[in-house]
Amino acid sequence: MVSTILLVTLPCLLCALLLHVGPAAAGSTYIRWGRTTCPAGARVLYKGYMAGSQFNQVGAGSNYLCVHEKPQWSKSNVPGVQAWSSLLYGTEYEIHAAGGFPNNKPFESDNARGADLANRDAVCVLCYVPNSSTNFMLPGRQDCGEDNDDLKLEYKGLLASNSVNWGDQHRSEFICIDEAPEARLGSEADLNGALLYPVQVACGSLPCPDYVNGNEVTCAVCSV
Repeated sequence: MVSTILLVTLPCLLCALLLHVGPAAAGSTYIRWGRTTCPAGARVLYKGYMAGSQFNQVGAGSNYLCVHEKPQWSKSNVPGVQAWSSLLYGTEYEIHAAGGFPNNKPFESDNARGADLANRDAVCVLCYVPNSSTNFMLPGRQDCGEDNDDLKLEYKGLLASNSVNWGDQHRSEFICIDEAPEARLGSEADLNGALLYPVQVACGSLPCPDYVNGNEVTCAVCSV
C-alpha cells in the first residue's frame, strides 16, 4: 500500500514542482530594432548591427538580421567572395527630404546625438523578458491595444521595410523600428546595402478615415 501511494504521489509532487518552477524559468525574446539597450525589466542577450540582402538583389534572404557586434569565424572559413554566394550587407536608414516633404523626419532624434538619421547604419539588440510566455508586434498602435492592460509594452515605434519606388528594389519584411533610433557611430556615408524606409498608409482596401492616407504606420512590441 505504501509503495502504491508513493507511485501515485511522486508524479504529483513533480507536477507541483514543475508548476512552481516553470513560470519563474519561462521567458521570451524579441529584437529591438534601432536600439542597443533593452527596456526596464528586460535583459540584453547581445547587441549588434542590422543586416540584410542588398536592396536590389533578387536572390538571397528577404528578412533582416541582427548580427552580433563581435563576429567569430569558422576555422574552415574560405577567404574571398565566392561566386553565387549570398552577401550580407549593413542596413541604412533612408529618410529622404524629397517630393515636397522637406521635413520628412518621422523618427525622434533623442538617441542619435542630434544627427540626421538619413543614410546612417542601423543597430539592434536581442532582449530577454523573464516571466513572459510570448511577445508580438502590433502594427497600427503605440500601445498593446484596447483592454490589454495586463500586457507589457516593450517599445513603440514606426513600421519600416524596403522601398517600393526607388530603383530596382525588392520586397522585404515589415519590422518595428524604435521611435527614437540609434545609429552606428561614423556611419554617415551613403553606401546603401540593405535599406529601411518608413511605411505609409495607402487608402483603398484599408478603411479610411480610420487609417489616413500617407500617414506613417505606427507599431508596438508587447510581451505577455
